[in-house]
Amino acid sequence: MKQLARQYVYWPKLDAEIEKFVQNCAPCQQAAKAPTKTNLHSWPKPRHPWERIHIDYAGPFYGKDYLVIVDSFSKYPEVYEMSSTSSKATIDKLRYLFSRHGLPETLVSDNGTQFASSEFAKFTSVNGINHRFSAPYNPMSNGQAERFVDTFKRTFRKLKGEGAPSKEVIETFLVTDRTTPNAVLPGGQSPAEMFLGRRPRTTLDMLKPPSPPPTEQDEAMEQRFNKHFGTKPTEFTVGDNVFARHRISQNWWSGKISKRNGVIYDVSFADGRVKRFHANQIRPRHGHNNDGQLDIFLEAFNVTTPRVEERVVLNEENEDRRVGEPNGAQPANAPDADAEEPQQHQPPPGIHPDRPRRNRRAPRRYSPGQA
Repeated sequence: MKQLARQYVYWPKLDAEIEKFVQNCAPCQQAAKAPTKTNLHSWPKPRHPWERIHIDYAGPFYGKDYLVIVDSFSKYPEVYEMSSTSSKATIDKLRYLFSRHGLPETLVSDNGTQFASSEFAKFTSVNGINHRFSAPYNPMSNGQAERFVDTFKRTFRKLKGEGAPSKEVIETFLVTDRTTPNAVLPGGQSPAEMFLGRRPRTTLDMLKPPSPPPTEQDEAMEQRFNKHFGTKPTEFTVGDNVFARHRISQNWWSGKISKRNGVIYDVSFADGRVKRFHANQIRPRHGHNNDGQLDIFLEAFNVTTPRVEERVVLNEENEDRRVGEPNGAQPANAPDADAEEPQQHQPPPGIHPDRPRRNRRAPRRYSPGQA
């Protein structure tokens, strides 16, 4: 317009008047180009992980919606497939997330209805979270989440082609993104290193030689435990005959040590089974050396030998039946009721009952002929 005016007329301040005329023209202003972008006002730099998080919804993406959360400090992402994008569903998922990582100080979201509702405002207020909104229709204000949403969509178009991504694909994507070094982070660390304070182990670590197993033990804790419970060292060697306590029946099974791994032992039984026991569930089994082959033979055919206490109890039961016969009937060779108390049954030499015994004698029955 200025060039055209100079071809026909001229007066002082002609260009300035033309500019003023165009600026005051309403149709001209409406058809003008977009204004130059204003200076960038970035978010304050967070001091530690999970201080400020950015959240947004990705979708509908192949008919599904995904809740995206990004930690501003470490760029550590979380993605959840959502069956509903309501405020209640969003709050439930955030409550689950906060139970794992704690409450953030600041939460940034767009002006979606699920984030602008009174229910969501109450949730952030009760938990002491400063909820900040981005400018409407200005994705740059919530750039942390928006950039990851764009990466999320482009990645799954490459991985899946068509159709919604499966849970396995999403988990693989998250592991890869979290463990990939990021040039923006200090030292080129990965988001997982910044967020967790350690480098997570992945399947790619199997390409490296394995690190030696730890050998240092907590000796102070061991001493406190041993002193409190009065423990003593217990060791068995391969081939030792032992008793092992069954977990359910609490009975002691006889077997033999076949393998040792610290305080864990594999015990072989006569029927061919091998079970694993802790040293506290094992005790040594002692026996005569000349009976070893006989024991193996009896265990192989599931033949049990009566124990000493069983033989003693059997004699006591026979004595009870002999003493308790009806109508005062007694065997012909039975002593008289007024006679001296019968001698107690004595176990064979070397056999000691495992419980105390009481004196037993025949009952004195009433007889009318007695004075």
